[in-house]
Amino acid sequence: GVFGTSVAERLAWNKNNHVVLHTIELDVMEDINTNHQNTKYFPTKFLNPGITATDDDAVFRDADAVLLVLPSSVIVPFSKRIKKEAKHNPLIVNLAKGMSDSGAFITEDIPFERRASMKGPSFAIETMNGFPTSFTFGGKREDYEYFSSSVLPKTGFTLDWTEDVRSVELCSILKNMYATLNRSSIKIEYFVFESKNIDLDSVRALKDNSCIAFVVLHKNPDPIFKELRKFKKPIIEVDPKFMHYTDVTQIKYSNYMSMYEVTQRLIDNGHKHLCFYGSDMHAMSFRERHDGFRGCIRANASKGVVGHDIIFDNSDLQYANNEMLENMLNEHKDISAIVCANDIIALNAYKTVKKMGKSIPDDYSVVGFDNIAIGKEAYPALSTFNVPREEIGDEIGLYIIRLLQNDKPQFAEIMIRCDFVERESIKKLKD
Repeated sequence: GVFGTSVAERLAWNKNNHVVLHTIELDVMEDINTNHQNTKYFPTKFLNPGITATDDDAVFRDADAVLLVLPSSVIVPFSKRIKKEAKHNPLIVNLAKGMSDSGAFITEDIPFERRASMKGPSFAIETMNGFPTSFTFGGKREDYEYFSSSVLPKTGFTLDWTEDVRSVELCSILKNMYATLNRSSIKIEYFVFESKNIDLDSVRALKDNSCIAFVVLHKNPDPIFKELRKFKKPIIEVDPKFMHYTDVTQIKYSNYMSMYEVTQRLIDNGHKHLCFYGSDMHAMSFRERHDGFRGCIRANASKGVVGHDIIFDNSDLQYANNEMLENMLNEHKDISAIVCANDIIALNAYKTVKKMGKSIPDDYSVVGFDNIAIGKEAYPALSTFNVPREEIGDEIGLYIIRLLQNDKPQFAEIMIRCDFVERESIKKLKD
C-alpha cells in the first residue's frame, strides 16, 4: 500500500539494506519488479531500483527485520503465517495503528520473541518525498539499538525510544477518542514525552493551550501531574500505573473485581489452597489484582480457604521469579491454584511447573489477566480476562463531552469491566 511503499523507499536509501516488499497484489509486484514503480499508489514516482517485490512467504526465512505495514485486522493472522517460515529470530516491527481482533494490543498478539511497535505522525507522501521523518520505537533496548544503528542510517528516519511498548500501542485508542469527540465538533491534540528524560518546559508550555482537559496514558511520573494540576483543568488518567491525586479522574480496568471473581470461581471448584503470583510495586493494576485475591481469601477463610502470596521485584521487567514460585510450591504441597497478575507471569509459571515435573491443570490450575494471543496458543490454553481497550477510548470521549455539559468533573474513577475467558488451564476438583 501507500505507507508500506514509502517506508520501503526510504529504507532503500541505506545501501546496506536489502529491501523486499511482500504483497498480495500481483499487478503491484509486476510493476515494481519490471518498471521500478508502484503506479497504483504513486503514479508519478520511480522507486529505488534496489527494491524488489514478491508474494512468496519464503522471503521471511532469511529476514533480519520485518516491518508490518498492514491493516490492523490482518496483522496477527499474517504474523502467525510467516512464523512458520522464519528460520531464525527476526525483529518484528508493527507500524499499524489499531487493536487486534481479540481486543489486545497488536504487538502482544504477534507470536515472535523480538517484537516492537513504531509509531509516528508522518504522512505517506511526506515520507516518499524524503521529508525528515521521526518515530517512537517501543521495544527492548537492544532491538532499538540494532534497528537504529543497522537499518536506519542514511534513511532520513530518526527514532526516540521507550521500553514501554504498551504506551506506544495505547496511543491507538486516541482514534476512538477522536472519533467520539469529533461527532461533537471537539478537537484533540497529543503530546509525547520520554519518561526518563522529561522536558518540564514543554509541559509548562501546555498552559497556553486552549484545551479543556488533559488525558494522560498509563505510565506518568509525578512531575508531569504536578505541572498539569497547576493549570486548573480536568485531568483524566488512563490505565494508571501509580496513585496520584484525588482530583484526577482515573479510567481503568476492573482489576479488584475480576481477581475476586476468579478466585471465588476457583474456590467454588474445590480449590482450598491458592497463591497469588505477581509484583505489587510494578503497577497499580497489579496491586489491585492482589487486593482482589486477598479480599476473596478473607471472605472465605471460615471455609478453610488459605491464600499465599508470591510477590517479586519486577524492576527488571522479567515478570517472573521462578525460584520463589518453585520454593512456595515445594513448601506448601496443598496449593492447587496459581492466580497470576497478568498473562506473561502466568506463562512463566507454566515453565516453572513443567520444570518441576508437574502439569497444568492436573497439578495446578493457572489463571492470568490480559488475554494476549500467546496465552490462547499455550498448552493448555490459558484462562484469563479479556481487556476491552478500545472501549476506554469511547469512555474518554463521552466523559469529556460530559465535562463540557456540566463544567466540572463528575467522577473520580471510571471502571471498565473485563470479562473472564475460561480455557483449559483450570481444573474442577469437586462436582
